[in-house]
Amino acid sequence: MTGEHWEYLTTFVWAETSNEGAMGLIQERWPWWKNVPKFTAEALIPKLNEYGKEGWELVSMEPAFVLRNGKVWFTGYTGAHTNSYFCALKRRLPD
Repeated sequence: MTGEHWEYLTTFVWAETSNEGAMGLIQERWPWWKNVPKFTAEALIPKLNEYGKEGWELVSMEPAFVLRNGKVWFTGYTGAHTNSYFCALKRRLPD
């Protein structure tokens, strides 16, 4: 079989300003931003950048709850709040 081949990764990432590199990045990009919310989505950027450096491309991201039994509840628009995000990523396999 010829053509492009891909591998896929699904994972959860959590948006918290205590994540490694999150506040530094936020303060660098948005120096005027004071009182940054603890669970701001911008706190995801360092982790997503790590995946990018490994060759992964984010193809989908959706807020989701990870329940204690391991099941996943996708929020849709229910008014519920979460700081966990389900991510699907892909990267090209070498020929």
